Amino acid sequence: MQKPEIIYVGDPLCSWCWGAAPELSLLKERFKAQMDFKILLGGLRPGTNTVMSDHQKLFLKKHWLEIESLTGQKFNYQILERHDFIYDTEPPARAVFCMRAINPDLEFDFFKAIQKAFYVENKNTNSLETYLDICEEFFMERDIFEKLFFTEDAQSGTLDDFEQTRMLGVMGFPTVLLKIGEKYKLITRGYEKYEAMEQKLLVWLNTLVNNG
Repeated sequence: MQKPEIIYVGDPLCSWCWGAAPELSLLKERFKAQMDFKILLGGLRPGTNTVMSDHQKLFLKKHWLEIESLTGQKFNYQILERHDFIYDTEPPARAVFCMRAINPDLEFDFFKAIQKAFYVENKNTNSLETYLDICEEFFMERDIFEKLFFTEDAQSGTLDDFEQTRMLGVMGFPTVLLKIGEKYKLITRGYEKYEAMEQKLLVWLNTLVNNG
């Protein structure tokens, strides 16, 4: 029988995904023996090319403060003081796709490293250098990643993830699905604690076992 898959639909620059990162890490570790863990890139704001307005920055700050209070995940708000802040989520999503192609075992850790670089260190996620620096943290050759990042395969592969997300009807992130064969079961839409997600997955596992 095909191994069930936990499908995490998220975006590296989704603030709720950053808030949920510890919970999802626990979930991945808990079920690593029973289920595969896959990332599907959602595409939060791909292709944005305009500088963020003061009104948008105020909205984001209020939003981030709410998430920090609820989840305990720390945010660095200094990036909202920049006058050249463009909130384009395609480059970080493409960077995750590149890591998936190079070493899929590191994809989730690379995803989280991008989150930390943006939300804690306020690195420029529109700059290739940000991802090359993260590659060094993973002892990966910068040249290999850089060559792949600008290829048509990387760009189209990232867009394929966005399209699959839309086809699944996922409208918000994070979303966690359980894939059993060709069927998808919704585990959570939005932020949820690890314990609640664990219980839902255990119910489905027990159902599979009981049904033989």
